[in-house]
Amino acid sequence: MRVKKYDRAAAFIICVITSVLIMFSGTNIGVRAEKTGSVSLVCESGGEKLSGMTWRLYYAGKRSGNTIVPDGEFSGYKVTFGDLSADALMSAASTLESYAVLDGIVPNAEGVTDSNGKIRFDDLEKGIYLVCGDKLTVGKGTYTPAPMFVEVSESDPDMTAFPKFTYQDVLGADTERFRLMKIWENDEKFPQDRAVSISVEIYCNSVLKETVTLSEENSWTYDWTAKTGDTWRVIEVDIPENYTVTYRSNENQFVIVNTHENVKPIVTTTTTAITTSSGTTTGSSVTGTTTAADVRTTVTTVRQTESKLPQTGQLWWPVPILALGGIIFVGIGCRLIAGSKKEDDR
Repeated sequence: MRVKKYDRAAAFIICVITSVLIMFSGTNIGVRAEKTGSVSLVCESGGEKLSGMTWRLYYAGKRSGNTIVPDGEFSGYKVTFGDLSADALMSAASTLESYAVLDGIVPNAEGVTDSNGKIRFDDLEKGIYLVCGDKLTVGKGTYTPAPMFVEVSESDPDMTAFPKFTYQDVLGADTERFRLMKIWENDEKFPQDRAVSISVEIYCNSVLKETVTLSEENSWTYDWTAKTGDTWRVIEVDIPENYTVTYRSNENQFVIVNTHENVKPIVTTTTTAITTSSGTTTGSSVTGTTTAADVRTTVTTVRQTESKLPQTGQLWWPVPILALGGIIFVGIGCRLIAGSKKEDDR
């Protein structure tokens, strides 16, 4: 009798285990599916810990296959992330920062670096975030942070980034010279789509100062002089049809790039490092800095971590294993119950 009781108890336990295995075999098992993430910034340049620098974080987009699509408050802007190269991401970050500031988009998080030049943003859902900061003057120099993108993902929910900065040492100068330039890209086969002229709004410290017209008559450029220390931004008023826009700058020069949409960028990688760069830009952007005679501009490069944009997914490999285990346990349980029943019949 005692053996029969133990056999029945074992059969009951096996049935319970089988039920649990079958339940989990039909469950979609993910990694940190419900967990929110965080982004930590370490701000220092040339050994100087940048304490008191204001930073803002905006939800900017999401993964869609091998590219990034603007989302949330930025979904209505004609901005592209291009081929996800460092230059393309830098241009997209600069562009979205201009819209965020000038259109008054409310950030998802905002804060100031501590005495060690660090700041942490918590409770972030997965997605692509735009991170941008304000200028900070320390002594006789000004540090300007480069906007950048970071990604909070299921596989990398807590990340640390090292922003880059442009350092400007002003030696007694009261004014600076600025230049605005217009560039058309990828529209050689569509000359009829190019606008005859464009209107550009120029903002100083987020206040509209003037609206200028760029065309072939002025070589698509405009120059002005202003006092040092101000923050300038430019916005194209009406983006031409069939074009997207990006804004690039290196302190004293601003470039507006309209890229024809009929030429699709070639994406060659599915996992891309998000990086930003500061100082003189390359390619179709500006290669020099125009300043007043008494202004000396230098660039400090700060180490930066590579924050990946991995393809996230869900783990399905345990499903067949759990299902097979459930079938085996069902067989064992049935055999024990059958054996126990034969003992009772005897």
